[in-house]
Amino acid sequence: MRVIFCVVVFSVLLTLKSFSQDTILLVNNDSLFGTIIDNNADEIQYQKTNSDDRSVYIQKKSNIKALIFANGRKEVYEVKEKLKPRNPENQEKTKDTVKGSSYKIEDYHNRYLYKGKFNTEQEIQALMIQTNDKGLYKLVQKSQRAKMISRFGFVAVPLAIGVVYSKMMYAKTASEINASAQTDDFKQSQLNRYATFSNLYTIGAIGFSTLAIVAIINSHSNTRKAVKVFNQLY
Repeated sequence: MRVIFCVVVFSVLLTLKSFSQDTILLVNNDSLFGTIIDNNADEIQYQKTNSDDRSVYIQKKSNIKALIFANGRKEVYEVKEKLKPRNPENQEKTKDTVKGSSYKIEDYHNRYLYKGKFNTEQEIQALMIQTNDKGLYKLVQKSQRAKMISRFGFVAVPLAIGVVYSKMMYAKTASEINASAQTDDFKQSQLNRYATFSNLYTIGAIGFSTLAIVAIINSHSNTRKAVKVFNQLY
């Protein structure tokens, strides 16, 4: 039981650690995700998160458009090209013959087509952040926070293992009690303890799983809202 408890605690701590993720926006519109460990005048040093690779990577400031830290703080270094909102009165109405060739973002079940290229959810969020639109930034931040919360769903795995183990030990102890002719208070207390742990692990596993599902739904919902706003503005 102590082993399972330690695994649960370790999973929670690992999930909390993954919350500290910084975003590096490059001038070529690529996005890098990791933890910035050094930020000086000429370059930054960072490590990749959610990876066993603990190498330190370096990016020159001349290649960086902006830094978005895990706490929400932004540093903008260079913006060579900024998307400008469309003016419906002055913009000439045209029909694009190539799918995805306009500024419109098209949603294909959590993959997003923009200018003829498919992007991940993180990549399209980075694109929308580059507009510096407060409304878009707020929606993207909500989506990213929900995505981080969804990682607590991994805690349900050791809890589910705890449920199986507790039920197995409960059945074994109950069988030993039934086979014994005499009442064993110690065995009875063990039986009660296994039953209690089984119920607690079950509640925890269901709770964390539900939290993860709701968070994932909220994350995708806020991204789609941001895409809708982006398409109305650009």
